[in-house]
Amino acid sequence: MTLLKILILVLAEITVLGWGKGGWAMRMIDYTDPETGSSYQFVTTLPLNTPPGLIAWLYLLRWKIEKSFDVLKNLLKEKKAWATGKVALENQSLMITMTYNFQRFIKEFLSEEEDIQDTKVIKKYEKNLEKREKKAKKRGRSLHPFVRLKNRMHRLSSQFVRVVQSCFSTLVRSAS
Repeated sequence: MTLLKILILVLAEITVLGWGKGGWAMRMIDYTDPETGSSYQFVTTLPLNTPPGLIAWLYLLRWKIEKSFDVLKNLLKEKKAWATGKVALENQSLMITMTYNFQRFIKEFLSEEEDIQDTKVIKKYEKNLEKREKKAKKRGRSLHPFVRLKNRMHRLSSQFVRVVQSCFSTLVRSAS
């Protein structure tokens, strides 16, 4: 068993709350953040053999997905619906999602194929991690091992979004 798996198992405890009518277990996960010492509780119906630390990590990833909606709302300036009909709302949602995913694709393409990185965002994140690590060490704590993963999905910066929007606006104007 790797050190990472041991950490995931040790960092949380399980309390089985009961069994539902369909035979599924509902359980509460008590999780202590190794960085801050803050305690969190999560209720889940995931299989009992799912490591508690993994469940806590999945909730964190879910929060990050929620934050991507914040990017859609603020960076892409989509704060209200165009129409009230179900089809129109679905179309708007699809267009916003495709726009976001296309920008994410461009960013990954530039990174992988052209070796162009958003160094400002990466340096800012690394600087933030250093501060967090120092703060945690002062408290006798440490960062969660997953925060150092190399393949993390960085937030789309405002500058990147504006550049992509500007490029496409220029292409559309020149095509007409």
